[in-house]
Amino acid sequence: MTERHVLPILVSLLPVIAAGCGDAPQFVNHPPPALRIDAAAFADVGCPPEGSDYRECQDDSPLTALACDVILPSDLLGGLVPSYPIVRCLAYPGRDPTEGRPIVNPGDESFFVVGGERQALVRYVILRDGQFELIEAEEEFRSIFAPVGSPNEALSYALAVRNLSAYYDLAPESRLEYFVEEIQDTHVEPTEDGYIVHLFDYDLFGCGPHLTYAVEVWVSTQGDVAEIRREQIFHDPKQDNLCVD
Repeated sequence: MTERHVLPILVSLLPVIAAGCGDAPQFVNHPPPALRIDAAAFADVGCPPEGSDYRECQDDSPLTALACDVILPSDLLGGLVPSYPIVRCLAYPGRDPTEGRPIVNPGDESFFVVGGERQALVRYVILRDGQFELIEAEEEFRSIFAPVGSPNEALSYALAVRNLSAYYDLAPESRLEYFVEEIQDTHVEPTEDGYIVHLFDYDLFGCGPHLTYAVEVWVSTQGDVAEIRREQIFHDPKQDNLCVD
């Protein structure tokens, strides 16, 4: 599997369909939120789409000057307040510098790192007052988007700062082996001091088994984020001998 095909799978926020061997668990579906980002702000910045939301930036793109090698728009970030146009920015450390592109090192600031043999730093770019701005890490993100005041905002916030995914319309098939009796779609539960966001994590890289986990993340009203629960829920036995770089 090539890097170009692997990274969009890892960092996308798209749903997958769960399946099971033996008795299927009970599935509890929750409606996806009606969220949108202003993707038009990134339509003509020299990062053309390649059949999906994966957009590789050309050398003369203004986002390349921010060290964005790839941008990934997602409407699930549309709950953030203020509602600046925003995209995920992938920066490859060690890439040969071109004119106007900053050098990126493996230990530079980022939200998290994605990828297998070749990894990318995950950051964000917003359009504010007509200028593109790079957000390199969580503290700066919090200064812009906290406090968090609604379930939709908590969902977008958690997806931005953690390497997790939102799954909707989950349903049983016959392919995967289950480890739990109930699986719920992504949803958000308000608490007294924040929100619990139910998300998922797929163990893509390395050798099998490639497990999928249900993950609960707490998002405080002040923008603090912490993982509070993780449980393996299913895997595909046919992938147990699969190794992904």
